[in-house]
Parts: sequence; structure tokens; C-alpha cells
Amino acid sequence: MLESMNTADECSMRVAVLCDNGHPLDVMAQKVPWRMFYAVLEEAEKRCGFDIGGAAFDRTLMLKIFWLQHLYDLSDSCMEYLIRDRFSFMRFLGLRMHDRLPHAAAIRLYRECMTEQTIAEVLNRIDQVIREQGIIVRRGKVVEPRLIGQT
Repeated sequence: MLESMNTADECSMRVAVLCDNGHPLDVMAQKVPWRMFYAVLEEAEKRCGFDIGGAAFDRTLMLKIFWLQHLYDLSDSCMEYLIRDRFSFMRFLGLRMHDRLPHAAAIRLYRECMTEQTIAEVLNRIDQVIREQGIIVRRGKVVEPRLIGQT
């Protein structure tokens, strides 16, 4: 049966298996009312004098990216790579394979627009919302292997 599957079918099957197993990011995507933070994001965008969220990327997408970076202690460049690399990140962010993906510079630009303090306040509120639902989230690290001394 697998021999007759095309790449799209195989991807769909893999995603279905991941969803059936209840990945923690799938739970977070459902449990957090992400849009409740729109007003804060919109205000930050107005301060910058341009509409990053509306014109380039959805506000919820950028907020979820910041939360993933907070959760896994990721740099902007690592975040860009992992969005492309991980089905679980793409699903959590609501992205499909053919969607335009944010690059590290766009993530940095949005962060600068928001300010670190605003982002920290929003992330703390997200953590509070999660705790109020009886869910404990443990932060971690994603460590990519590095080859040293390879010629």
C-alpha cells in the first residue's frame, strides 16, 4: 500500500498519526485564546507606524512564534529553520506546506516593533491562561546537532 502512495498522501498520513497522538502543541493551539491578545499586538503595530501583522503575517502566527521561542529557547534563525523542518510547529502555527513562511528577519522586525517588555507581558499572560486551565508547561531546549571538524 505504501508503495502506491504519493508524497501528499504520505504527508497527510504522517500528520494524521501525529494529531491522533495528542501532541502538546495541538493541545496548546486549542486551549489558548490566541486572539484575545490582538489588541496588544495591534497597539504595538500602530506605535511602529506600519502594519506588520496585517500586511506580512497574521498577528496570531507571530504571537505563536514568540511563544514557541519562549517555550523552547529558540533564536530567530533557529525558529525559521524549525518552522520549515517540523510538522508539529507548522500545525501549531496553522501553516501548510505551500504557505509563505516567516524568515528570521521578519521575526526580528516584529519583535522590535512589539518591544521585549510587551512580548514578555503577553507571554506571561499566556502562561497564566494555561495554568488557570490546570496545565503545567515545562520549558525546554531544542538542540540541533553540530558537526565539528568536518572538512
